Amino acid sequence: MKFIISNKELSGNLKDLPLEPVAHEIGGLQVLFEEESVPEIIGGSFLLNDGYLRDLNKEADDLKGQRSSVLKGIQESWPLTENFTGSFSAVVIDTVGQKISLCTDQVGLYPLYYLI
Repeated sequence: MKFIISNKELSGNLKDLPLEPVAHEIGGLQVLFEEESVPEIIGGSFLLNDGYLRDLNKEADDLKGQRSSVLKGIQESWPLTENFTGSFSAVVIDTVGQKISLCTDQVGLYPLYYLI
């Protein structure tokens, strides 16, 4: 899922983007997604992920458990421990603690760009 996050309103001419973005507000931030789905909130946080990121200690088909474990791993024990694998760029928006965490794997196949 590709996305753009801003603390300013994302309005204006967006027709130059390659896809028709879907706009949402998450934790006071404006977020544009390439698709209609919005990530679920887990413990006051959202995980936005491009690529894949998995916890090898969880069942592969336990998607909610995977997301919860990955989110907790990013927030509490970065760099991730050996039971995590993936090729990703991710953003965690913590609406309770009002923090944003940006991370990517070491190879950087899924780039993550930020400004200020």
